[in-house]
Amino acid sequence: MYVIHWKCLIFVTQKLSDMKKSIKATALWCLAALAVTSCGKDASFDKGNYDNLVKKAFGIEALDAAQQWATVRTVTVSTTINLTEDDSYQMAAYLHNPIPSTTSVAVLQEEMTNGRTLVRSVACPTTATQLFVQLTNSSGERRVKAVPLQDGMAACTFTDADEKRAFDGVINTEPFSLRYCFEQDFPDVGDYDFNDVVLSVMPTVSGTTLTLNVRLDAVGASKTVAAAVRLAGVTSSMLTSYRVDRGFASPEGLGMGTYNNIEGDKTILAGNEHPNYTDDMVVVLFKDAHWAMNPVKSSTGGVMQIYYNTVPAGSTGEVSYLNVEAPQAVYTFEFKDAVQARSMLRPELYDVFIVESFNGAYWETHTVQNGYKTSQVLTPFKDGAYEAAYGDNMPWALLVPGTFRYPIEGRHITTAYGTASHSFAEWAANSNMAADWYESPVLRYVFNN
Repeated sequence: MYVIHWKCLIFVTQKLSDMKKSIKATALWCLAALAVTSCGKDASFDKGNYDNLVKKAFGIEALDAAQQWATVRTVTVSTTINLTEDDSYQMAAYLHNPIPSTTSVAVLQEEMTNGRTLVRSVACPTTATQLFVQLTNSSGERRVKAVPLQDGMAACTFTDADEKRAFDGVINTEPFSLRYCFEQDFPDVGDYDFNDVVLSVMPTVSGTTLTLNVRLDAVGASKTVAAAVRLAGVTSSMLTSYRVDRGFASPEGLGMGTYNNIEGDKTILAGNEHPNYTDDMVVVLFKDAHWAMNPVKSSTGGVMQIYYNTVPAGSTGEVSYLNVEAPQAVYTFEFKDAVQARSMLRPELYDVFIVESFNGAYWETHTVQNGYKTSQVLTPFKDGAYEAAYGDNMPWALLVPGTFRYPIEGRHITTAYGTASHSFAEWAANSNMAADWYESPVLRYVFNN
């Protein structure tokens, strides 16, 4: 028996159309056949039919077969200082010109000395065509260069010929962050507002120390959802230590049930440490997103499974919601080697995923980007038949720049990002078009965060 959790859409008062009901029922039949296939090797599951049904529910049947849903990439910043003055410097690479701005987003910040070349690989939006590299001396004087990104590299050299500006006030610098937006229903069809769990990941590196800041921005899920992050390629042998500086709240041990979506009670798991089935380090972020967002019992003594930070304040309707301050957690990893630590600014090293239940089993939802969609990290391995449910490149998770404004409750992403010539639908159908879609929201359909 299947129990389907559909969100109560605040902006949709009519019942689901017969077509959508038919899609949902047929998709469930396919998935039921999939379960039979897994157990008894029955050949009744039709992968092609399942893919078509999911894409029809998604609303874009002609998906670009090459679409990897990438909005963030790794670029290399190379900076050389060749000045006559003898001083220490703070180098920063910004997405926009920091001179007229009071707040700028920096993809890189690091101390430098004269006569040195600094080369770093960092995360950057795919749409960026240039970076602004700033060099600030100990007196606050700064030099800024607009540096084109060519073949994934921004390279520049500072010399005495570069204009030096006097100290002109404090610049509020925000680090570039990665935002992960999830659908809760994988491998079933969803409503594709991509706000069931929204997480922001902000890695910073100093010397041999990686500090991983994770913020839970929103929970639009209607069931219990867990989340974790795998540090791809990072093994315990590379580290001298690791710790939880501040974790998310956990409901375990408070008499509100047993959370089996992730077994065990450890937060940071070394390679092959139960229930980690990989060689990599894994951080269990939380086992219940609702409790992690707001650790307050409901009137019945359980977890309040309401919507957090997905419904605009003042909205009326049948849904229950609260808008609260987003909680943050901090994890620290001490590397043996500074070069390995510095590599952790690359976005492909973070496999952030959620774990949710479907059809009596637990499923992990990963991004398509970086080839992580079929990864299985904390759940028992499913046999080959289950891979059919992963479809081809259909997304249930998106990695986007941290400034991305996710859709409000019940608004399909194609509606929230439906600006002509800059729409999600155009990009989904052709990865060479509307690559800047995430910069052009329809403001009334995205959450103001």
